[in-house]
Amino acid sequence: MTEETLPTKSVGRGFAPLAGIIEEARSYSEAARAENTQRAYRSDWEHFVTWCDSRRLAPLPAKPGTVAAYLTDHAGRLKASTLGRRLAAIRAAHAYAGKPVDLGYQALRAAF
Repeated sequence: MTEETLPTKSVGRGFAPLAGIIEEARSYSEAARAENTQRAYRSDWEHFVTWCDSRRLAPLPAKPGTVAAYLTDHAGRLKASTLGRRLAAIRAAHAYAGKPVDLGYQALRAAF
């Protein structure tokens, strides 16, 4: 259920301001991650977007093959832990947008 499809009226209780509740839930989610992690995820996401843009690929929603190609392109230059964090950042950005990445894709499963 997306924000646009969420009901604005609860049965028997009148109107409920769901937009405020949704925003509060997002702020809790963001606060759950350490500031350094948030900074790293932002940087990782920007790097992924730049990489996609230079290849005329959609970063959001990204196809699983795009994510696999991005990780493969950087596999020889980055540590496995950095690649794992970049994948986590890509997943987090997609989850936040309500468009999870399909990690069942063969190339992603083989690499991670």
